[in-house]
Amino acid sequence: GDVVDGPTTPDQNRLSNAATELPSSQVEESAIPSYTHENLLLRTLFQVRGNAVLKWISDQASSVLDVGCGAGVLAEALDTTSKRTVTGIDIAPEAAKAYFQPSSRVRIVKGDITKLPFEDDSFDCIVAMDVLEHFDELERPLFELSRVVSSEGQLLVTGPTENWMYRVGRYIAGFSGDYHPKSVYEVGEAVERRFGEPTRKRTISIGGPLFEVLDYRG
Repeated sequence: GDVVDGPTTPDQNRLSNAATELPSSQVEESAIPSYTHENLLLRTLFQVRGNAVLKWISDQASSVLDVGCGAGVLAEALDTTSKRTVTGIDIAPEAAKAYFQPSSRVRIVKGDITKLPFEDDSFDCIVAMDVLEHFDELERPLFELSRVVSSEGQLLVTGPTENWMYRVGRYIAGFSGDYHPKSVYEVGEAVERRFGEPTRKRTISIGGPLFEVLDYRG
């Protein structure tokens, strides 16, 4: 219950306005429809997931990378202290640029997780929120994440369970049924092979497990 009352609630008006400025394909990939959906349960689910991630980010993280930042909701929520810089990266950064309010501590860049445009050991913390389940092969994305995170850094991963409840929920919400090549369980197994076991994990459930949040430390 504590994550529901977490540190941030996305700005619904700015998200809706951003959606009107973008092609429909970019709107769906940005997760804006989930944050602005008419179904309160779905909106709450995404807010809970985001707040669970925010509460687990180390206070010591002075540089954070949000991979697949979408509309930039998480990147904006991370901009809470002058002691932290935040970078959001996405293959289609237009959604974040449409939603995000400029900040001197946050930058949004265009890029691909399979070839990140950053030096080795660039970040204290990396967040991959509902990103890795989109890949058939995870070897290259995980290599890139391990390359740019510091040796003592943190990797936070979330993803859907892809169980029948999740798939029915997507259908009821009006989203496509078959969407992700991997479940969060398969993603977790792949991440463990490179980063070791997670230091903690959390299951987000509504009637059954729908998402998992995994925390890995260097």
